[in-house]
Parts: sequence; C-alpha cells; structure tokens
Amino acid sequence: MTVKLLVDRPIDGKEYKAGNLCDTDDSTEAGLISSKLAIADLTGGTAYVAPPVQQQFVPVTATTNLTGGIGFNGTIVDMAVTPDDTNTAAYPVGTLFISPV
Repeated sequence: MTVKLLVDRPIDGKEYKAGNLCDTDDSTEAGLISSKLAIADLTGGTAYVAPPVQQQFVPVTATTNLTGGIGFNGTIVDMAVTPDDTNTAAYPVGTLFISPV
C-alpha cells in the first residue's frame, strides 16, 4: 500500500516532504494514517526526490616550487610560480599564475 504524507517526515532514512508518496511496510503506513500524518488518497501526490548532494570544497595548499603544466580546454598552459621568479614581490603569497604558452 502507498500513502500520501501530510507533513514533512523522515521515514526509512529518507526525508519525505508533505505531499510525497511513500511506500513502506503496511504497519508503518497504517500508523501514519491513524496518526493523521498521511492519507490513502494519492491524488496530487508527488514522487519522493532525494535532496541534492552538497558540493564539498577542499582547501588546497601549494609551495613555491611548483613545476609542470596544466591542461586547460585542451591547451597546455605554463605555471608561472617558480622558486626563481624575480617578480614575486608584486604578487600575494600563494597566488598561482596561469598564462598561455
């Protein structure tokens, strides 16, 4: 049996919103209906949609002795942070410069 929830509620590890259709075991659904948290009329109900995954930002640290190149849209670019860069005083510490080759 499927029910339509009338309130936001976590069920079976999922965060359902009011109006979502929920299909779980019969005793849970009967309890939700008797507690006035859900109804058996599915009219206008919406499917459960998992919340979007939060993007996690990871801080990156670098040293001044970086060498090599980075692929950027199919083009190799030069990393201008080098230990012998004579113009580093003009730039903040930790700045990564990328310039076309």
